[in-house]
Amino acid sequence: WKKAPKEVPRPAGVHEYLKPEFWRDTEIIRGFGKGLGIYDEVVPKAEWLQPMADGAAFSGGYRLKYDREGRMRPQGNQHAKDGLTPGRFPKLDRLAQKLLVEQSIDDRVLKRPGLLWYPDGSADAIEHRHEAWTALLSFGAPRILTIDKQPVLLRDGDLIVFGTQRHGVPKMNLDGEAFDEYGGRISVVFFFMPTGQQAKGADPWKAIRDDLPSRKAAAMLRDADLGGPAQLQGLQ
Repeated sequence: WKKAPKEVPRPAGVHEYLKPEFWRDTEIIRGFGKGLGIYDEVVPKAEWLQPMADGAAFSGGYRLKYDREGRMRPQGNQHAKDGLTPGRFPKLDRLAQKLLVEQSIDDRVLKRPGLLWYPDGSADAIEHRHEAWTALLSFGAPRILTIDKQPVLLRDGDLIVFGTQRHGVPKMNLDGEAFDEYGGRISVVFFFMPTGQQAKGADPWKAIRDDLPSRKAAAMLRDADLGGPAQLQGLQ
């Protein structure tokens, strides 16, 4: 690889909306916030909400998802009502400031980072992607995060930074144990734009799922395929 994105020639037939400036390798910083007790600080104080699962609709927009009995299906994880509220979690506030400085994150897409809670191993996140880049801190029990279907084990305090790759959190348990016996985990999510790029559209942070084809999803899949070798090197 060892090339700037714009040095890579575009194959014939690639559409004009291919954006190599949005490519980036995955970066993992082990133990960035290890041993600070942040999981125990955050979980009791946050107001957790569990929205209903949704997905892309044929007519555009989103539709709710239902189980076989016709009941609305809850999303696999919970999120804090007000995100990372300044002053509520002092230790996490200090770590978040350290992350923003060391990663030189300026153009944040959300005013407040998101907080997600996976109470046990049965909580999950289906594969999706975002138009923005992601910096994610993980606290609590170890959990797998998949990046373009490649598994990455995140332990307490680990930081991972990636681009527009598809990602998700599968269910997890130990051998011989049930999913609901596995420990809980939270993730703190920062969405931001590449250097020199401005957020376009109303919701660049919004999850893009590939359960139905769309022009936007197809374009981003092509981006991921062309940048695949570099992304895989970042996971090694």
